[in-house]
Amino acid sequence: MPIIRNAHAKINLTLEVLGLRSDGFHEIRSVMQMISLCDTLTFEKDASGLLTLTGGTDDAPPGENNLVLRAARALQATMRVKRGARIHLEKRIPVGAGLGGGSSDAAATLKALNALWGAHRSEMQLTEIAASLGSDIPFFLSKGSALVTGRGERITPAGPLPELQLVVAKPAESLPTPKVYAEWDRRVVPHDGVNHSARLLSDPANAGSLLWNDLHGPAVILCPEIARILDHLKTLGIAKAMVSGSGSAVFGVCESGEQAMEVAESLTGTFKGVWAAPAVTIQDVIGEVVS
Repeated sequence: MPIIRNAHAKINLTLEVLGLRSDGFHEIRSVMQMISLCDTLTFEKDASGLLTLTGGTDDAPPGENNLVLRAARALQATMRVKRGARIHLEKRIPVGAGLGGGSSDAAATLKALNALWGAHRSEMQLTEIAASLGSDIPFFLSKGSALVTGRGERITPAGPLPELQLVVAKPAESLPTPKVYAEWDRRVVPHDGVNHSARLLSDPANAGSLLWNDLHGPAVILCPEIARILDHLKTLGIAKAMVSGSGSAVFGVCESGEQAMEVAESLTGTFKGVWAAPAVTIQDVIGEVVS
């Protein structure tokens, strides 16, 4: 019987860049939150032992470099008996948006194939595989929201956060994460010493007012259309808005789901992608597997 799993996008309610590490990565501190925008993956056993991937998009083709196949092969390599799978990816999360779509797909693949193949890998073992594939992937093995530190591999579950009503908009241009960090390196401003992530987590009721992203400025410099999105959101009454991750997508905090839908409808056609995408609760994530 196939397993169908939704792979949720994320936003960064905070993203603090604390410096460049000796291994070439950046030390970060971030509060991440999953949102309803998601890709959908379908997994079926293949008795031949082969791994095949269909679907995807022109920006995320189903080739060997796709994180779905890389995650599947990484899990397969830990097993004594070779298992196969046919995987189909229905892609909705845009690439190069700072929404973690590829990372979420990889995490969903690890969890689904762990069940489909009866691999019985523990959460810690899956996290180790995830960290070897990419910095954001361990977060997507969590349950909706978390404090993320290190280069992105250290995950501390966050307490209950408000179910924020959000609108997400992406300009035509995508931003490669290394390019945005390189811009931060070029114009680096010393960290202000405030632990913005702890500040938000200590006052979750006001999370929408405590947004912070050290990569917001570099992303706007590299992609001026982001400023247009922010201006449009402000005109529509959304004052709390910020780049997610390294961009190029922007999210705005709305007062209600109805406002989020209205703003998304107003922006549709003006920018490449627009979604009303509320935060996903722990219960939503636990219940999102259909088999």
